[in-house]
Amino acid sequence: GGHKARAAKMKAAKIRPLSAGAAPAYIANLDRELRVQTAGIGLDVLEVGNGIVIRIPAALTFDEGSSSVKPEFDATLHEIAREVKDRSQTFVDVFAHSDLSGSPQGNQTISDRRAAAVASYLAAHGVSRARIGSKGLGETSPLYNPEADDREKAANRRVEIRLLPYTG
Repeated sequence: GGHKARAAKMKAAKIRPLSAGAAPAYIANLDRELRVQTAGIGLDVLEVGNGIVIRIPAALTFDEGSSSVKPEFDATLHEIAREVKDRSQTFVDVFAHSDLSGSPQGNQTISDRRAAAVASYLAAHGVSRARIGSKGLGETSPLYNPEADDREKAANRRVEIRLLPYTG
């Protein structure tokens, strides 16, 4: 849902918002912790705007055509869930992306399932459902278009977890 709907869920879950002044330090601290806890795993932790995007490449995510979490991805998600669950003053958005092969409808369907699978995993590992949103983006937001080689195709297949401060 939109910001107002999500803020209402956070309030209903009795999660207190950050003050606008405290949000940058809160996010910076979370960014540092995520970088330490996920070092060497093969994902990117990026500061984007007032939040963080954790970009997880295809090699760690799902088998082709599947929305079942691969064992390698399970360990990555576990580390992320561990860091994020106690930081209740963040919205957690899960986006799943596909490459440009296949039909747009098929890519959208698998992206929806993958985003939902990651959101469910995070919820099952202690992240409050009130904080989580998920959306499959299919092939609508490629990093590379056109895909010149297998490396670029693989880069387009990814899961991104965006963490934004909840400021009310």
